[in-house]
Amino acid sequence: MPTKHTIVPRRQRFLREISYRVRECAALGADDLTTHRAGFPLLAIFFLAVIGCGPSDRLPTYNVSGTVVFDDGSVLQAGTILFISPEHKMAARGLIKKGAFTLGTYETADGAVAGVHQVAVIPAPPEGYDPDSGRAPPTAKAKYFRPETSGLKFEVKADGVNEFKIQVERGR
Repeated sequence: MPTKHTIVPRRQRFLREISYRVRECAALGADDLTTHRAGFPLLAIFFLAVIGCGPSDRLPTYNVSGTVVFDDGSVLQAGTILFISPEHKMAARGLIKKGAFTLGTYETADGAVAGVHQVAVIPAPPEGYDPDSGRAPPTAKAKYFRPETSGLKFEVKADGVNEFKIQVERGR
């Protein structure tokens, strides 16, 4: 696999070559590069190289999925789950639907970075819940709402399956 140091010189050589070809096409007398048989494809390649071939600052992510269950075995119907990487200072999040979740960092469901993560589980109020009723909805204990207090830690691995069963206690 090429390193960052080999990618940059290759890209620079590629861009110089494209630039040379574009100038060559112009020197052949094509007033508009699109009228020369090689002009348009070379121009398109040049712009794609400038726009889309730069080194990415993104860390690699790995698929993460799982279920959130209460201590009695029933699933958390809806909510949000956060995986926080203290090492990389990054977060992955996912929506919990009928107990199941899939994490995303940069995009929906693209996974999480490798390493140990602190986890927070934030339940959604149940459908039809009326906040004016004066009764609290069934939910998880408040300690799970923050990664610092939840006590939940999971390791996302670069190799292997990252499927987690996360158990939380019901709130009162």
